[in-house]
Amino acid sequence: MNLSALFWTGYSVAFVTTISVYVIGPVIYFLSHHLLLMISASMTNEKAAKAKLIIQCLLRNCHLETRMRIKYEKNIAMENNLTLWKIYVFDRSLLITSLGSLLTYGILLATLGREH
Repeated sequence: MNLSALFWTGYSVAFVTTISVYVIGPVIYFLSHHLLLMISASMTNEKAAKAKLIIQCLLRNCHLETRMRIKYEKNIAMENNLTLWKIYVFDRSLLITSLGSLLTYGILLATLGREH
């Protein structure tokens, strides 16, 4: 994900006089790339959490021998999430936050140096 490329292409579109395919193309490319990665990662984390919950419910209802139950519970206890450098777990709010940050920085940069 290259948010800086998305920012600069979007910023250049805002200040160009004639809009053409050569100007809009990179914006569409970087935005679709960003959305594709973020949406698929957040959906993967959501589905993994749902699958983990279903397996936990099945283990409660199923009568297994103790050794097998401990093995399954140990595997379920491990956290397996797609993260940003093991700092933040991908979720839907991260997508909205990243696009909001780009918009905010664009507004700040556009108003920089302007006088009332």
